[in-house]
Amino acid sequence: MRPHAALLSTVFSAFILVSSNSVVWPKTFAASTTAAVNWYGAKTWRIGGVIRPTVPPPSGQLASTPIVINHPQYYQVMPTVQNGHYVYSYEVSAAPHTVVATFPIYVDPQSHSETIEVGIPSAVSVSMMAHVPNMHTTVTPATSGSNPSTSSAPDPTTFNAYFETGWNDPLSLSVGIVWTYMTFSWNGADVNSWTTWGSYQTPIPDEDYFYNISHGGYYGDGYTEATGWMDATEDAPLFANTKIYWEPNAINVGGSGWITGFVNTWTNGPDAWMLHGPWSILNNGTTN
Repeated sequence: MRPHAALLSTVFSAFILVSSNSVVWPKTFAASTTAAVNWYGAKTWRIGGVIRPTVPPPSGQLASTPIVINHPQYYQVMPTVQNGHYVYSYEVSAAPHTVVATFPIYVDPQSHSETIEVGIPSAVSVSMMAHVPNMHTTVTPATSGSNPSTSSAPDPTTFNAYFETGWNDPLSLSVGIVWTYMTFSWNGADVNSWTTWGSYQTPIPDEDYFYNISHGGYYGDGYTEATGWMDATEDAPLFANTKIYWEPNAINVGGSGWITGFVNTWTNGPDAWMLHGPWSILNNGTTN
């Protein structure tokens, strides 16, 4: 799979097995072509998808998260059924100098809807998830592009941005994290230049390993937006080769300075039921 302008309606896409009340059912987080998209949010971030505002479920049912979100908002992600799976759809975007995080905290075993927590994470959370102790990082080669045309818009502003997604184990420890980075200059109308690369962190010494590829390119009308993405697979030999897939983990940047993150991620293997996610941090020039 490769990003296309149409994929901007896709943000989180995941296939996992979730167990509740002895019932196991598949879930898929992906774009729906049949359900209406609703938009919500604040001045500096927004979320869109097959969602509606809701209240947090009872505290005893909440999933534990290492990301502390200040003044969170809660949204119920409504499922549709496609190819025998429950399909959920939403995306998040961030204005310049903004970071926004999402975390799935509850799945209703009756309606199969999911509750997600969304908002601006604490600086401590962002720093902690950006530098996980006892883990190592590998970086993919960078890809660059530039706008050959001249523009009458103001001088470009350069930002560093990234879209980070990960999965947790039953102890709420992050077991797989990937980043798609993008440094880009924008002038209010176009993306003048960009450089994108990807990286990942894997725990030591549990012998997990990654393999991946990264790409980038201009999308949209002319040079108004650019997208960088990375495909990655994490393999866990000590857990019967259970795998986490990211295909892709992507970030889109625009000439207005706003960015959007979207990911297609799922787990597969005997121990996939142990994994919870995906969570995300979308950072637009705040703490890079």
